[in-house]
Amino acid sequence: ALPILKVFLDQVAQFQKQAAENNERSHRVLITGRPLALYGIERLMPPILERVSILPMGDEIQQRWFDKWQTIVAQEETKKFREFLQSQECPKQVKELAREPLLLYLLAAMHRDKQLKVEMFTNADVGGAKVLIYEQALKWVLEKQRAEEGKNLNPEITKLEPEDLEILLAEAGLCVLQSG
Repeated sequence: ALPILKVFLDQVAQFQKQAAENNERSHRVLITGRPLALYGIERLMPPILERVSILPMGDEIQQRWFDKWQTIVAQEETKKFREFLQSQECPKQVKELAREPLLLYLLAAMHRDKQLKVEMFTNADVGGAKVLIYEQALKWVLEKQRAEEGKNLNPEITKLEPEDLEILLAEAGLCVLQSG
């Protein structure tokens, strides 16, 4: 996996160099992942790339996010989602995930689409709550998000049904887990 990651990072660096030479382009590329993904390759990263950490959102930043979310969905829906996160029935793990900037949108959209409910966690233990979230997120992305917004993940892959994509992702996850 390391050589492939190195090739990918080199391609991103080349793209960044080309974009920097063109005055009409202005952008930033953000690649997310867990810290261990770069283990053993960090010293080989092209110098044009910078490693950053995404910190959990504090109350003030999360409030600003909710204010912006409210402009996209109904005010009542935003209120219901905030109440869900603040309720005693909402597991601590879900509240922690809602502090991660890239996951807050996913949780809010799932709640809006009735895929995230307090009842889901009635019998869930500490580890089970996160598993339920990730299972629901996967289901939401593969079915609802993909169908309604016409998302094309990849022409070869999108010919598969959601169940087949789920199996494919589970196999990929197992390979990643086994390979370290």
